[in-house]
Amino acid sequence: MNAAFSLMTNKHVVIAMIVAPILAILAYLGTDAMVSEKPAPAKVDASYPLVAHSNCRYESGLCELENGDLLITMRFEEGRPGLSLTSNHAIDAAFVQIGKTAVEPPNIMHPVQDETTDSGKLWQLELAAMPAAEDLLRLVVIRNGSRFFVETSTAFSIYDNGFGVSKNR
Repeated sequence: MNAAFSLMTNKHVVIAMIVAPILAILAYLGTDAMVSEKPAPAKVDASYPLVAHSNCRYESGLCELENGDLLITMRFEEGRPGLSLTSNHAIDAAFVQIGKTAVEPPNIMHPVQDETTDSGKLWQLELAAMPAAEDLLRLVVIRNGSRFFVETSTAFSIYDNGFGVSKNR
């Protein structure tokens, strides 16, 4: 007990215990400032990946995709088979391909004009049939001359609320 008490009365140890956490925080912030990638606007004729949120991988009923400030929400329509895409920014074009392999040419989505959404923010595509949960969805979106792409599962096409009630969306 006497050795521990004498260690805490040593002014060098006390100063080191106060300064060490401060130096650790400053080193962390300095390293982040030196190494981190600075955000930059998308370049024309460049391609950027969209990040699929976790709700794209399970039976959630919708899929959210994101890159920077661009947020896209996709859902399969109930009733007639179709896919709708909603974006927080107006996009110029959207191309979709659904299947196990990338053999067929992509389908062109069509913009929907209505009073509730701005032009270029809502897109739809009619499908012959609902995709299987093991199919892949490939999406390319063009916005201001930049291409954003993703390949994700279509498991989100089925909505399961966790209580044994699931339906195709």
